[in-house]
This record gives sequence, C-alpha cells and structure tokens, in this order.
Amino acid sequence: GPAAKVRVGLIDLKDPDYGMQERNIIERIKHPSYRVPSRYNDIALVKLDEPLELNAEVRPACLEVNSELPIERFIASGFGKTEY
Repeated sequence: GPAAKVRVGLIDLKDPDYGMQERNIIERIKHPSYRVPSRYNDIALVKLDEPLELNAEVRPACLEVNSELPIERFIASGFGKTEY
C-alpha cells in the first residue's frame, strides 16, 4: 500500500536518530499524470499529522516555476528506495 510515514532530516542511514523527524501521512495528492511503472511525474504532496521543525537538515524544497530553464544539466541526489 501507500507510504504511511515520512522521515526527514536523515543524513546518515547508519545513525537515524541524528536530526531525523518522523511524521504520519494523513493525506496524499499524487500528480494527476503519474502512471506506474513510469517514473515521469513521480511527485506528490503530503499532509502530515504534525508540522516539521525547520532546521539545518530540514528546509523547504523550492521548485522552479519557469518551464524554460536555461541550465542544460541537473544533478539530483537522495538515498532512493532503501527498503519498503
């Protein structure tokens, strides 16, 4: 089924207590064009049961609103799916 929790602020998978905040997902809105198994439009909004505490490890994501980006190369990073 769909994810029930989010973990944010996690920097080291071997030390999950350092800076990590865990919240329950109470509502999710997936992108209307997302289709499995495609990875396109793999993004969603989630409503959490409690606000997150913003700090050095937890910041808002700023999304570009201009569809004409002047940059030709992008880099994305993350842990990816480590388990489910």
